[in-house]
Amino acid sequence: MNSISILTKLRSQTGSLSPKQRLVAQYVSVNAQQVQFQTITELAKSTQTSEATVVRMCRDFGFKGYSDFRMALAKDISASTSSDVEDKSESDIFTMAENEAVRAIRDTHILINKSKVISVCNTFSSANNVHIVGVGASQVLAQYLHYRLVRIGISTNIYSDTHMASMRAIKAGEKDVWVFVSSSGSTRELVHIAQILERKSVQSVCLSNIKMSPLASLCTQTLVAASPESPLTGGSLSSKIGVMYMIDVLMRGILEQNPELEQVFEYTADATMALMI
Repeated sequence: MNSISILTKLRSQTGSLSPKQRLVAQYVSVNAQQVQFQTITELAKSTQTSEATVVRMCRDFGFKGYSDFRMALAKDISASTSSDVEDKSESDIFTMAENEAVRAIRDTHILINKSKVISVCNTFSSANNVHIVGVGASQVLAQYLHYRLVRIGISTNIYSDTHMASMRAIKAGEKDVWVFVSSSGSTRELVHIAQILERKSVQSVCLSNIKMSPLASLCTQTLVAASPESPLTGGSLSSKIGVMYMIDVLMRGILEQNPELEQVFEYTADATMALMI
């Protein structure tokens, strides 16, 4: 790619595009801040085109695909934003971090569909085994969910190795539940596993920051937290803390539905007390 920004190209070099590709380019140029957080599925829906059209437009601008295009767009936006922002004092850094975290929890609270939360709680409570998959920064959240479920006595397995998860999914039982923790909902390996489970009609839950994604379309249930990530903000606290809040809500819901698990919570607490100095 040359030094001309992708936004400049989108606004000036659309003559060779098809009408539908031009529609996508125009939409991105007007809604760049929003598009940097969108999956290819969401962008196709927003422009009333198709994922194939989005990919063709990206390639016409010299990119391998949508992921490369979205990264370039995020860099463009970051560069234009940083040039207008003065140096922040130390107190501003703390305040910004606090505000983003608080806003993520508040927005997630507003976004959460309570009936869907209750449904997921029922799914966890009735499962023989809960299998959790997460990679990259989402693995941290997968570990947190795993820990919280073990604390209340729910049989749980966790996979960071997607090859192992794929092999286990082949033998998934009808009373198993699989949970995919993915901020983008577009991780290729997780989508592959979800496709296996869909073919076997096994229940699956997607915990994400994106409502419409390839992974969400395959899972039987999806819960969405606020503050989606752009390619340059992967692993940010604001996106992760929203999902942690959602996990906490789920645990409270399970305990409310199954008060007998409170006793298990006490047992697991006692089991670790001997390890304290």
